[in-house]
Amino acid sequence: MNEAWNEVYWASSLAFREFIPQYGRREQLKWINAPQAFLYLIPYFFMAYLVRRQGTHLMRVLLLPTVVAMALRCTFRFKNDDPKFAWYEWNRGLLAMFVIAKATDFAFAKEGRLKTGEQEVRRSHTGNYTNTYWTGNERAAELLGRGPAARILPRALFDALEIGLTMRGVGWDFGKYTPLPPTTQPLERQAFVRETVKNILRNQLLIDFIDTITKSLPGIMATGGTIFYHNLPPIQRYAVSTSVHAGHGLLIFVGVVLVYDYLTLVGVVLLSQSPALCVRIVRGSPEKRRSGSPGRKSGGWGNSGRTRE
Repeated sequence: MNEAWNEVYWASSLAFREFIPQYGRREQLKWINAPQAFLYLIPYFFMAYLVRRQGTHLMRVLLLPTVVAMALRCTFRFKNDDPKFAWYEWNRGLLAMFVIAKATDFAFAKEGRLKTGEQEVRRSHTGNYTNTYWTGNERAAELLGRGPAARILPRALFDALEIGLTMRGVGWDFGKYTPLPPTTQPLERQAFVRETVKNILRNQLLIDFIDTITKSLPGIMATGGTIFYHNLPPIQRYAVSTSVHAGHGLLIFVGVVLVYDYLTLVGVVLLSQSPALCVRIVRGSPEKRRSGSPGRKSGGWGNSGRTRE
């Protein structure tokens, strides 16, 4: 009996290490093998397409193990030992976690994922290509209501990207109970774009300022160092270390908001999404927080399509 359990344990260990090899056995991530590190996105976006089509529940359930296995294998197969790329490695791991969580949701959403106001998802095919849903005035109106990128991309690809890149579920049935901060940004399109561009410029300058100040301090490098200067008196020493610590916390916060602002421009300018549907991710920007009034941060493509109820 013990021998049988040993065989099972040995086989399980081999299977586990096939998907998550030891760190020393992982390949160095380079530009030439980078596509392999993200190969799992192909079946993931195929699942995203299926979740927007009727009669695909069984296919999604059967596809889930493939997506999970490929996400683990592709992510843990490679490594990057350069400390300068530690932030990218961290995001690569977060992407795999995001894909696994979303794929699991896609698999067990029996009726698919609906936008706010939809009654059912689109059919994979109608069986009748003269159906007015696909031709005539309704089809023309549908195309005119979509943004430039949405008109260029095939409908299947656009649907897959739209649901596959959605994070908070704003505008979707699974984001119905997502708490959203009050909307304070201008709703007129040009004013909204101008405000978003101003936020981007301000936050980008703030990030550059904090990064420049940090790099000008002696002993602090991308590969290590210390924020404690033992040659300084205690008060000055802890003042410097606390300032650096707070500055980098602010840098992370502003960096996240900056990414969402960039994605907001993509959604509003390229995809013709309504500014009213681009809900910001925080209650206020660092500048507005200090003045006690709310900021005007907005989300990106993944935050679109939500009508406030």
